[in-house]
Amino acid sequence: MTRLYTQQVDIAYDDRLIVSNLNLSIPDAKITALVGANGSGKSTILKSLARIMKIKGGQVYLDG
Repeated sequence: MTRLYTQQVDIAYDDRLIVSNLNLSIPDAKITALVGANGSGKSTILKSLARIMKIKGGQVYLDG
């Protein structure tokens, strides 16, 4: 079962697009890692999923 997922999420700082068309599915009761180089958008994605930062487009779903 998937509790948290995104569909075509765009994340930007002002007009600078950082993440484009993110489709992410985080399964329930599993350990999930977000891995990438420095400056690749990992923290930005986590801030957006936690609603600390607004997304520019797309949808984030929690428990449907």
